[in-house]
Amino acid sequence: MGVRLPRVARSAGDARTFVADTLTSAGINADPDTVLLLTSELVTNAVDHGEGADIAVRVWRCGDQVRVEVADECPLLPRQRRPDILDEHGRGIALVAALAQDWGAHIVNSAQQVTKVVWFAIPAGPVRDVEPPVGIEPTTYSLRVNRSAD
Repeated sequence: MGVRLPRVARSAGDARTFVADTLTSAGINADPDTVLLLTSELVTNAVDHGEGADIAVRVWRCGDQVRVEVADECPLLPRQRRPDILDEHGRGIALVAALAQDWGAHIVNSAQQVTKVVWFAIPAGPVRDVEPPVGIEPTTYSLRVNRSAD
């Protein structure tokens, strides 16, 4: 699932809400503190250092991981910095590298634009049962497959 957000500071909070809601509705038990912190870091980097009017945030389960991607129109890949102890900035990618199970960045070139995608993956945790929304009765489906010998 994905969402487009304006490239403004308040989008970090909107992205956290989107990711939390998506994980909850899908029954994914990823560590919420880690996934929301890292989402906030990537969105803040896109807001502060990216280009273009919007950013895109996507989240999904991929095997035993949950993956979050943040994209903007800047053609430059992020780099891990070594800030001095008194520096107020420069720790975001180091934090992502330290807490994520995996992370990376790549450039997507299309005829219309260049897009930078920065992503992280963390353990998804076990899938939990998801309650249907209030007022909607759960439905059970069965499928019978008849296979005849060839």
